[in-house]
Amino acid sequence: MQQYQSEVAHLLAQICAEYEAAERALHGFAGGVSQHSFITAKMERMGELHHELQGLVGDDAITMMDEELNK
Repeated sequence: MQQYQSEVAHLLAQICAEYEAAERALHGFAGGVSQHSFITAKMERMGELHHELQGLVGDDAITMMDEELNK
């Protein structure tokens, strides 16, 4: 059970890190195609991580992500 909780916590932390990086890019000084590509890559990675999380916790994954990102 501890490993399961650890995996969930790790995935949620990774999702938060990707989200924060995308937010910084969105509000940063860089612009244009490189900014768009960076944000797109971060959002795609969040989707992959969500899929992994969903494999562990089922449909609760989106709620967990929402709660974690809104802390």
